[in-house]
This record gives sequence, structure tokens and C-alpha cells, in this order.
Amino acid sequence: FGEALKSTSRFLNVYNSTDPLLKRYPKLYPKGKLRPEATGYKGLYSHANLATFGVPVEEINVSAAAGKSHDIRYITRDSETLKKIWGRLLEPVFKDD
Repeated sequence: FGEALKSTSRFLNVYNSTDPLLKRYPKLYPKGKLRPEATGYKGLYSHANLATFGVPVEEINVSAAAGKSHDIRYITRDSETLKKIWGRLLEPVFKDD
């Protein structure tokens, strides 16, 4: 993951805090061990750790568009959500030129 951040200029985490599948992500880990939440469910635990890579980090909560679903089509078909993603991730790339 760290190597990937070294080769990018920005990081956008899109998460859905009502996704029923991602809610169960910790169950993939054995009981009695650290059982982390999915970053796609709760968002990033700490931006400070990522800041050490010198990459701008942003997050978008898509719960309003996706609702209690893991289906990406709810996100990709929602024009307001796509505008947010475009504005935070893609538009700056074209303005940097």
C-alpha cells in the first residue's frame, strides 16, 4: 500500500457506512485477534499516517446514494455523488496542467 502511495498524487477513499457486507468485514479475522473495520465502511482510521507520504487524502461518504447496499451501481448512477468524486479526484488533475 505504501509503495502505491509513493506513485500517486492524491488519495480518495469512498466509503459507505451503511453497507451490510462491509459491516461484516471484521468477521474475516479470527476471534481474539485484532479485527479491523473495512476502510470502505468506516472511512480511514487516521489521515496522519497517510500524510507522511505527502499525498493529499480525502474521503467521501456515499451512504446517501448507496444506502444499505454493496452494489456499486447505486453510486455510479447517482449524478451528485459522481460530481463529488469528479470534483475531488479528477478535476484537479486537469486543472494542474
